[in-house]
Amino acid sequence: MVRGPQVTVEQQVANNVTLTYSTNTEVSNQQIIQAEYNISRDISIVALRDWNGVVSFDFKLRRHRK
Repeated sequence: MVRGPQVTVEQQVANNVTLTYSTNTEVSNQQIIQAEYNISRDISIVALRDWNGVVSFDFKLRRHRK
């Protein structure tokens, strides 16, 4: 569990790529890095490196209601 104040910075580095960086200001080795790549309006891939160093990938599918 991450405790203490957090600083989070998010930047869109390309039209379809967003990077997010979050760090604990009290413990420098507690960092979270996330990258989201939007393949299309309905599909994206999210890569996440958590503060334990574990890397995971998620595929997001969105369904839009009419």
